[in-house]
Amino acid sequence: MCFVRLHERGFGVPVCRFMRALCEYYGAELHNFSPNSISQAAVFIAVCEGYLRIEAHWDLWIHLFCGELFVENARGQPKRFAHASGLTLHVRPYRKNLYIPSKMTTNNAGWSRGWFYLRNYSGMLPAFTNRVLRERPPKWDWGGIAPSSPS
Repeated sequence: MCFVRLHERGFGVPVCRFMRALCEYYGAELHNFSPNSISQAAVFIAVCEGYLRIEAHWDLWIHLFCGELFVENARGQPKRFAHASGLTLHVRPYRKNLYIPSKMTTNNAGWSRGWFYLRNYSGMLPAFTNRVLRERPPKWDWGGIAPSSPS
């Protein structure tokens, strides 16, 4: 299953190895990524391939980016885990000066209404199971230690 908005944000077919690596590392399926996460990955791939003239570099990704779990939490209501867009990828706050500034869309309202089935010809994407992300594994924080503030 795929969303139109993901393609508008840079997701392409056939799927690259880097996208498969993102799915495996974050334990996510395509529907778990927010539209801005797809934009972040597309910009990163463009920076690596277009400017650095290298394939998307996994260690550089881990150094610069981390994942956040999106949980809807209305006042007085139990937490609701998102069926779609439960994973948001963003530049680590203390590493923003190491990466190009890129402003992501702030309003993605209604993005999950436009969906379709995407054939996984090459098997580069994990099989669709409609998995809901319910926890944020510690490895989403990996990528080096944040610099300590001066004492």
